[in-house]
Amino acid sequence: MKLELVTAPSVEAVTLAELKEHLRELGTDFDANILPLYLTTAIEYVQGRADARLQLNNTTYDERHSGWFSSGVPYRLQVYPVGSITSVKYWDTDAAEQTLASSEYLLTAPTYTTGTLELDPDASTLPNLHARDYPVTIRYVAGFGALAANVPETIKSAVKLAAQGIFEGRMSELKAPIDDLLGPYCAGAYS
Repeated sequence: MKLELVTAPSVEAVTLAELKEHLRELGTDFDANILPLYLTTAIEYVQGRADARLQLNNTTYDERHSGWFSSGVPYRLQVYPVGSITSVKYWDTDAAEQTLASSEYLLTAPTYTTGTLELDPDASTLPNLHARDYPVTIRYVAGFGALAANVPETIKSAVKLAAQGIFEGRMSELKAPIDDLLGPYCAGAYS
């Protein structure tokens, strides 16, 4: 399996205005360089504390596979929460790229763990694949939504606390409250 980023999120999980309000930093001195850096660092920190596979805002990925996964056996996608499957494409034996009909698979997408893609056990036989590396590509969108407002408040609060810890130089004091907020999103919490 090979995971590739196709489209990065267009917004951050917490806006600069939300962070400034949380920090009670109403001046503009830090706006240009420092607060955006703190915010990016805090988001990366929170994603790492929760689960590196957790994507906060909509991001498009390609998962490339060396062959078909078994019909009737769910395949666990690598990033979550999965909002939608854009396409399942494959290279046929004539080296032509084809798209598998969406009626041939089912997405199950829980919030607290990775989604699964299952090929329809009643579907027709899967086509033979071209002898190449990664002939099957699943393109999907992962994240809580396209807007900062779509991210759950508990995660937004964790990001703000992490940024506060960086801003005030007291990150060690805030690790436990951050972890408490992220509990449901930690690796394996509900898998």
